[in-house]
Amino acid sequence: MEARNRFGALSVFFGIAGLLAAIGFTEAQRVRIPGFGHLLTWMDRRGWVRTPPPGQVPEWRPLGLLDLTDDRVLQWTLVYSVCFAIWAILMALVAEYECEESSSLSLGFILGALALYVQGFEYGMFALLSGGATLVLIRRGRPNL
Repeated sequence: MEARNRFGALSVFFGIAGLLAAIGFTEAQRVRIPGFGHLLTWMDRRGWVRTPPPGQVPEWRPLGLLDLTDDRVLQWTLVYSVCFAIWAILMALVAEYECEESSSLSLGFILGALALYVQGFEYGMFALLSGGATLVLIRRGRPNL
Protein backbone atom coordinates (compact mmCIF):
# COMPACT_ATOMS: atom_id res chain seq x y z
CA MET A 1 0.00 0.00 0.00
CA GLU A 2 1.43 3.31 -1.08
CA ALA A 3 1.35 6.34 1.20
CA ARG A 4 -0.80 8.86 -0.67
CA ASN A 5 -0.49 11.77 1.76
CA ARG A 6 3.24 11.87 2.40
CA PHE A 7 3.87 15.35 0.95
CA GLY A 8 0.76 16.80 2.56
CA ALA A 9 1.75 15.48 5.99
CA LEU A 10 5.30 16.79 5.55
CA SER A 11 3.86 20.14 4.54
CA VAL A 12 1.86 20.36 7.77
CA PHE A 13 4.86 19.28 9.85
CA PHE A 14 7.17 21.89 8.28
CA GLY A 15 4.43 24.53 8.48
CA ILE A 16 3.94 23.98 12.21
CA ALA A 17 7.70 23.93 12.84
CA GLY A 18 8.17 27.13 10.82
CA LEU A 19 5.32 28.92 12.56
CA LEU A 20 6.52 27.93 16.03
CA ALA A 21 10.09 28.99 15.22
CA ALA A 22 8.89 32.31 13.79
CA ILE A 23 6.74 33.05 16.84
CA GLY A 24 9.58 32.01 19.14
CA PHE A 25 11.99 34.29 17.29
CA THR A 26 9.73 37.34 17.45
CA GLU A 27 8.93 36.78 21.13
CA ALA A 28 12.62 36.33 21.98
CA GLN A 29 13.43 39.54 20.11
CA ARG A 30 10.67 41.35 21.98
CA VAL A 31 11.73 40.35 25.51
CA ARG A 32 15.49 40.26 24.88
CA ILE A 33 17.72 42.53 26.94
CA PRO A 34 20.84 43.36 24.89
CA GLY A 35 24.08 42.37 26.59
CA PHE A 36 22.41 40.25 29.28
CA GLY A 37 23.31 36.80 27.94
CA HIS A 38 20.20 34.72 28.69
CA LEU A 39 21.72 31.65 27.06
CA LEU A 40 24.95 31.87 29.06
CA THR A 41 23.02 32.39 32.30
CA TRP A 42 20.77 29.41 31.54
CA MET A 43 23.75 27.17 30.74
CA ASP A 44 25.61 28.37 33.84
CA ARG A 45 22.66 27.40 36.09
CA ARG A 46 22.80 23.86 34.73
CA GLY A 47 26.56 23.57 35.15
CA TRP A 48 27.28 23.36 31.43
CA VAL A 49 29.67 26.32 31.46
CA ARG A 50 33.19 25.88 32.75
CA THR A 51 33.95 28.58 35.26
CA PRO A 52 37.52 29.78 35.76
CA PRO A 53 39.59 28.06 38.46
CA PRO A 54 39.68 29.76 41.87
CA GLY A 55 42.06 32.70 41.94
CA GLN A 56 41.77 33.36 38.18
CA VAL A 57 39.52 35.78 36.38
CA PRO A 58 37.44 35.14 33.28
CA GLU A 59 39.20 36.21 30.11
CA TRP A 60 38.08 37.41 26.72
CA ARG A 61 38.79 35.41 23.63
CA PRO A 62 37.51 35.68 20.05
CA LEU A 63 34.34 33.80 19.21
CA GLY A 64 34.85 30.48 17.50
CA LEU A 65 32.67 29.03 14.79
CA LEU A 66 30.68 26.83 17.18
CA ASP A 67 30.44 29.22 20.14
CA LEU A 68 26.87 29.97 21.17
CA THR A 69 25.64 33.47 21.85
CA ASP A 70 22.14 34.83 22.20
CA ASP A 71 22.45 36.60 18.84
CA ARG A 72 23.56 33.45 17.03
CA VAL A 73 20.73 31.41 18.50
CA LEU A 74 18.23 34.06 17.37
CA GLN A 75 19.76 34.20 13.89
CA TRP A 76 19.59 30.42 13.49
CA THR A 77 16.01 30.39 14.74
CA LEU A 78 15.14 32.96 12.08
CA VAL A 79 16.90 30.96 9.37
CA TYR A 80 15.15 27.75 10.40
CA SER A 81 11.74 29.41 10.56
CA VAL A 82 12.09 30.77 7.04
CA CYS A 83 13.45 27.46 5.68
CA PHE A 84 10.67 25.46 7.32
CA ALA A 85 8.05 27.86 5.97
CA ILE A 86 9.40 27.64 2.43
CA TRP A 87 9.59 23.83 2.66
CA ALA A 88 5.98 23.73 3.87
CA ILE A 89 4.83 25.76 0.89
CA LEU A 90 6.88 23.71 -1.58
CA MET A 91 5.68 20.41 -0.11
CA ALA A 92 2.08 21.59 -0.36
CA LEU A 93 2.56 22.48 -4.03
CA VAL A 94 4.21 19.12 -4.72
CA ALA A 95 1.31 17.40 -2.94
CA GLU A 96 -1.10 19.24 -5.20
CA TYR A 97 0.95 18.29 -8.27
CA GLU A 98 0.92 14.63 -7.17
CA CYS A 99 -2.89 14.82 -6.72
CA GLU A 100 -2.81 13.78 -3.07
CA GLU A 101 -6.25 13.42 -1.53
CA SER A 102 -5.92 15.41 1.65
CA SER A 103 -6.81 18.73 3.18
CA SER A 104 -3.39 18.77 4.85
CA LEU A 105 -1.76 20.25 1.75
CA SER A 106 -3.77 23.46 2.01
CA LEU A 107 -3.17 23.56 5.78
CA GLY A 108 0.59 23.20 5.26
CA PHE A 109 0.55 25.94 2.62
CA ILE A 110 -1.31 28.33 4.91
CA LEU A 111 0.93 27.56 7.91
CA GLY A 112 4.03 28.21 5.79
CA ALA A 113 2.63 31.52 4.56
CA LEU A 114 1.71 32.48 8.14
CA ALA A 115 5.25 31.73 9.29
CA LEU A 116 6.55 34.09 6.62
CA TYR A 117 3.87 36.64 7.53
CA VAL A 118 5.19 36.74 11.11
CA GLN A 119 8.53 37.89 9.69
CA GLY A 120 6.86 40.58 7.62
CA PHE A 121 3.57 41.31 5.88
CA GLU A 122 5.18 41.53 2.45
CA TYR A 123 6.82 38.10 2.77
CA GLY A 124 3.56 36.41 3.67
CA MET A 125 1.64 38.13 0.89
CA PHE A 126 4.33 37.29 -1.66
CA ALA A 127 4.18 33.64 -0.59
CA LEU A 128 0.38 33.56 -0.89
CA LEU A 129 0.29 35.28 -4.28
CA SER A 130 3.14 33.32 -5.85
CA GLY A 131 1.85 30.03 -4.41
CA GLY A 132 -1.65 30.79 -5.65
CA ALA A 133 -0.33 31.55 -9.13
CA THR A 134 1.67 28.31 -9.11
CA LEU A 135 -1.42 26.42 -7.98
CA VAL A 136 -3.41 27.84 -10.90
CA LEU A 137 -0.66 26.79 -13.32
CA ILE A 138 -0.58 23.28 -11.85
CA ARG A 139 -4.35 22.89 -12.18
CA ARG A 140 -4.45 24.34 -15.71
CA GLY A 141 -1.83 21.88 -16.90
CA ARG A 142 -3.89 18.94 -15.64
CA PRO A 143 -6.25 17.25 -18.05
CA ASN A 144 -9.93 17.45 -17.12
CA LEU A 145 -11.14 14.10 -15.86
